[in-house]
Amino acid sequence: MTTGRGETQGGSGDSGATTASAGEEHDTLLLAAPMICVIEDDEAIRQTVRALLEDEGYQVVEAADGLSGYRLLRTASAPLVAVVDHKLPRMDGCDLLQLVVQDEELRARHAFIFVTASPRRAEEDCGESLEELGAPLVAKPFDIDQLLTPVAEAAQRLAGAALQVSQE
Repeated sequence: MTTGRGETQGGSGDSGATTASAGEEHDTLLLAAPMICVIEDDEAIRQTVRALLEDEGYQVVEAADGLSGYRLLRTASAPLVAVVDHKLPRMDGCDLLQLVVQDEELRARHAFIFVTASPRRAEEDCGESLEELGAPLVAKPFDIDQLLTPVAEAAQRLAGAALQVSQE
């Protein structure tokens, strides 16, 4: 299973002399592996998750509340893997996901992972949105691999989708 390390670091040195646009597009896609967006109001958790993800080779952006996270998702030009907390100020995580479900462009462009201290409550509050988005639920507190595995899977899906689109 990849963690994004290969996609963010590979490919650039091999294509310096390549003039074919298909080769350049492929290398650009490898360099432009999905970035991770951490939407979490607890600064200590947000910084810890950021450090873990950066240690795995991911580029990370962050938002401290749901509304800021939603704005990041809407304005991002590249695909994001969004790690979304359940209980957030200014816009709850469930409300954020519901807006994404209603926006076909956001649904197609990004991938989502939902993090919560209350999995049962999260299922009750936003189970339909989680299901529609195919967003895995990660229960707090979590082991590192419980977060890194779904992040890697989502990043791989987005990178594969981008590659497929470029080949059409």
